[in-house]
Amino acid sequence: MSVGRSLPFKQLASELANNKKQKKT
Repeated sequence: MSVGRSLPFKQLASELANNKKQKKT
């Protein structure tokens, strides 16, 4: 369960960074 939780967590951060980059562009 720990690994499964870590996976979505990293993906969420990646999506957040992508959203910020897209907004900046």
